[in-house]
Amino acid sequence: MLDLAYPINFQQLSSYDADNLLRLIRTHCSSGKNMHPEALKTVVVKLTYFSRDLSIKQMERDEAAEMATSLANAAIKSYGRQSAFCAEMMADVQAIVMRGAA
Repeated sequence: MLDLAYPINFQQLSSYDADNLLRLIRTHCSSGKNMHPEALKTVVVKLTYFSRDLSIKQMERDEAAEMATSLANAAIKSYGRQSAFCAEMMADVQAIVMRGAA
C-alpha cells in the first residue's frame, strides 16, 4: 500500500482503480497525516482522469471528481492560487480535460 506522505508518481498508481485509489486517499486523510505535495498533485490528476473515464461506473466517476475537487481546493488554499505548485497541478488537470473535449 502506498504512503501518500511521500512523493509518488503515476507509475506507482497504475495498479489502482478508482475505487481502490479513493479508499487509499480516505484512509490516508483519516489518519491525520499530511499528504506530500507530489503525492497530492499526482492523486488529483489521477482522480481527474478517472472522473472522465467513461468505462467506469458513473458513481465512481462522480466520487473521483468530488475528491479531486476537494483536494485541489485544499491545495490552492494551502499553497496559494498563484504558486508554481498550483499552476503545474492545474495545467495537468486542464490537459486531461482538454484531451477529453477533443
